[in-house]
Amino acid sequence: MTLINLNSENKRIFFISFLITFAKYLIIYIHSDKTNFSNIVFNNFEDLYYLPYIKYLAELNFYPSFSEHINNSNPIVIPYGSLIYHAIALKLFGINSFIFIEFISLTIFLYLFCNILKYFYSRGALNITIIILSIPLILQILNININYLNFFKNNFFDLRFPRPLIINIYFLSFIFLILKEKENIFIKNKNILFLSLILSLSFISFYYYFFIELLTLSILFLIHLKKGKEKNLKKYLYGILLFLIISLPFILNIKFAENNFTERVGTIQITWLDKEKLIIYFFQKLTKFNIILISAFILIFALCIKKKISKNYNIKILSILTFSSIVAPILFIIFSEKTSLLYHWTNSIIICFFLLLLSLILNYISKIKFNFSRGSIFYFILTFYFLIFLKNIYDKNLDNKNLNENYNQIFNKINQIPNAKQLQTLAFDQKVTVWLIMNDFTRLNLVSGIYVNYKNIDIDLSLVQTFKFLNLNSNDLVNFLKNTKKNWRYINKYVQNFYLYKYTANSLKTANSELDFDNNEMNEFIKKTSPLYSQQLAIPIKDFKKLEKTFKETKLDRHNYPELIILDKDNSILKKNNLGTNYCTIVSNKSFELKIIKKYKDYCV
Repeated sequence: MTLINLNSENKRIFFISFLITFAKYLIIYIHSDKTNFSNIVFNNFEDLYYLPYIKYLAELNFYPSFSEHINNSNPIVIPYGSLIYHAIALKLFGINSFIFIEFISLTIFLYLFCNILKYFYSRGALNITIIILSIPLILQILNININYLNFFKNNFFDLRFPRPLIINIYFLSFIFLILKEKENIFIKNKNILFLSLILSLSFISFYYYFFIELLTLSILFLIHLKKGKEKNLKKYLYGILLFLIISLPFILNIKFAENNFTERVGTIQITWLDKEKLIIYFFQKLTKFNIILISAFILIFALCIKKKISKNYNIKILSILTFSSIVAPILFIIFSEKTSLLYHWTNSIIICFFLLLLSLILNYISKIKFNFSRGSIFYFILTFYFLIFLKNIYDKNLDNKNLNENYNQIFNKINQIPNAKQLQTLAFDQKVTVWLIMNDFTRLNLVSGIYVNYKNIDIDLSLVQTFKFLNLNSNDLVNFLKNTKKNWRYINKYVQNFYLYKYTANSLKTANSELDFDNNEMNEFIKKTSPLYSQQLAIPIKDFKKLEKTFKETKLDRHNYPELIILDKDNSILKKNNLGTNYCTIVSNKSFELKIIKKYKDYCV
């Protein structure tokens, strides 16, 4: 007699998800500051920079502003398809409820992926699922770097929100539905409506998957059209209507959004010359040796087992999906006037290639007599995976422990100040700013450009006024934002924070569409940078001169002087501030210094 009856596969999936979620937060809790559990959830929320969007959606606030002097009638864009669950949970139960959503999302992901694998290998699909998900973690612990497996871990199965945690659930739901229903996908009312729901959520959340799904459906529809499915026109109209009902608010949100905001989150206009360059580059990327090698391996493997897959409709579906992932970006580039973050297209292609290759391998080994579904194998694999997962979480938590303690010390001290939320607050660190937003601070001197509907000039003025307030000069501001080469790209964390993709610099896009950077060497480097590298950021000389001119012309007449200040201690420019005797220090650690205006000197050290 066993302590836990896990005969049902769904029970096992539920148990695995619970075990992973519970163990993750138990380890985090043990090694964290236990005074505020909400801060623990905040510090360990995967991709916490989406948190303000969740809060805005929960409050239906599409016009966020933290200054009484800045008013803009255009909204920001909120991709509510992937944020809606967290927004509802935040509104009803607070940030701690995100743990429960993470558990539910993990359960659904494992259920979908496991059931997709069953169409190619029915025995022990859950065990195979765990083995597949274990491989990248094992290699990470062994310090073995294989790019495609690292990519798989980060972009296919990861607890990062919203991608891939939520977005890949929509993608896997689409694949599962077309595998399950096959040609009936175009007949049954519930299938058509569910497809419309998935397509609309994909469109709102991650349009790259939406266009791949749409093209895949179009090809499948043409294949089955000769069988009389065109008679279901009324059902298709209902599906289109449902899609429009869910998607129309998002379409209108994009149409009326602040142009400077959409620029900062990565949207760019593309000309016919840009389209030509992108398509040529895309084909060159596809013909690189590693892509050819993978494609050749899949083709040879498929030919070797042709008899086994000739009647396997499921393999054909994934082949169409992979084909669509290659064609969809080309069609999108041709017909769209705008594009954004092109690397997501190549990421989607790799994921589809992986699923196709995996399906071929499983289909081939399905004839092997070895039974992967044995209970003893399940417990062995689960124990092995669980130990690897714990080691991975422990190492990650250990790496962030000191920095998180510094953040928590600042957050806890701020919480001890009565009415702190009403104080005019200045912070430079993006994570600190996110915490302030999530804790209802409404008067902020500086805010990341991706969280407000400000125009770019408003952000320029905010920075200029802040540096004047700190008694720093225009050279200090230029050095604060200077172009810095780190590893494979130019990146400055403060440029990334305040402007993000406005200053993307690659062979396709630069600010002002000019190569006007620090020197010829930098110009050449950017000129040769792949258009996929949207995350390389550099400010042109022309924009630095414009900023210096703004600095010279700006006065502090309308500046809201901060009452609470959080300074980054690792920045040499900010260390030069001259606040005089008007402020005193509440707390100082290795990362930050928290200051407050002297009328609250009772809180100072």
